[in-house]
Amino acid sequence: IDIKKRFDFVKNHIFSPLRKACPSAQIDLIIGNHEWRILTILANKTPAMKVLLADVMNITLADIFGLKEFEINLVSKLDLSAYMQRDVKDELKENFKVYYNCFVAAHIRDYGFGMSGTSGHTHRPELKTDYNLAMGLTSWVTTGCMCKTGAEYVEGPNKWTNGFNIAYVDTL
Repeated sequence: IDIKKRFDFVKNHIFSPLRKACPSAQIDLIIGNHEWRILTILANKTPAMKVLLADVMNITLADIFGLKEFEINLVSKLDLSAYMQRDVKDELKENFKVYYNCFVAAHIRDYGFGMSGTSGHTHRPELKTDYNLAMGLTSWVTTGCMCKTGAEYVEGPNKWTNGFNIAYVDTL
């Protein structure tokens, strides 16, 4: 794969237009398995890459994805020390952020938070509403996130979608 071309595409066609469309919004990027896959491919070709980037050059995931330029916050429990696939999978489950104690954004859908939220791992849009005593009516929105649709490693018809969720939390 052409790594530079993929990074440039995301910066030019996703991050830049998103920041221009909402210049003062808080934008958080929650790292998922597809973002991590790029680093895994590089690490497989050069096993010492993570050590070189993190320990020698002090480069972070936010630096690698170019988030500072667009004032995008990185939400990731992962760092460049998560080396084995098992470690990555376990840590991806922990990639979430709770906003104002009432809304959660997570990589993997988890109704166990007991509050409204959003996730994107499944690549298929879904809306689930529920009710609990503490929070009242809750809803969970699943959107397909920045995965290439029609990926060459998918067998059968393509059922994936891409999308964003813009969440407004009324703190009053």
